[in-house]
Amino acid sequence: MKLKRLGIMLMEAVLESEKVNEIKEILEKAKKDYGIQDDFKIRIKKLKLKGASISMGKRIIRLNEELIHDPEFVTYLIYHELAHYKLHTRFHGPEFYNLLNSKLGEEKVKEIERKIHRKMMEMNHLLYAYGESTHKEEQT
Repeated sequence: MKLKRLGIMLMEAVLESEKVNEIKEILEKAKKDYGIQDDFKIRIKKLKLKGASISMGKRIIRLNEELIHDPEFVTYLIYHELAHYKLHTRFHGPEFYNLLNSKLGEEKVKEIERKIHRKMMEMNHLLYAYGESTHKEEQT
């Protein structure tokens, strides 16, 4: 029984390591796209209200642990946080969205933002609180 649990833990560690490598590859591509040469640390955290955040001084990007399983989400979140860094701003003004849209495409940004917002609402059990049905039910 203990051997089986150890095998499961080892498999989880390998999968986690693969996920970290995937995230690092996305980060390096985004840095290159933005012309950023600084190094960043990635932290996977339980974030209740945010998909990601960045500490500009410490150059740490925190990703919501619930969102890292979708590479599309990870790509968007990293590009989003690096746009803040590139522009030295916390705000989401026209310049911010012009930069983000130039890298990912305006329609793609809107689509992924909708998906992330829906996922965050599901995670926080807010869909039914507002009388909204799930995405699956909307399609039927």
